[in-house]
Amino acid sequence: MKVFENPVKEERIWFSEYMYHMCRNEGFYTRGDNEEYCTLLCFVDDNAPTPQNIATAAQDILDHSDTDLTIESIMQLITKECTRCVYSIGEKEA
Repeated sequence: MKVFENPVKEERIWFSEYMYHMCRNEGFYTRGDNEEYCTLLCFVDDNAPTPQNIATAAQDILDHSDTDLTIESIMQLITKECTRCVYSIGEKEA
């Protein structure tokens, strides 16, 4: 197999709509009010899904939910359900 030589860029994005559906499907955010929930969704809209930001969102969900899941488990759910990777291929260097 030949190694792919063009530069590859990966960008991770997330969507507040997907966060909304994940929270509904998992029964999260049962102890939060509308303002707190909107703050979470705006955080997703306004920030990149870095590991620190995913942890911040997961902690907020944990603080406002009746769940036995760990923050790490919620982070995994966020990554699986709310984020996507977008790839772009650059020109091969001469």
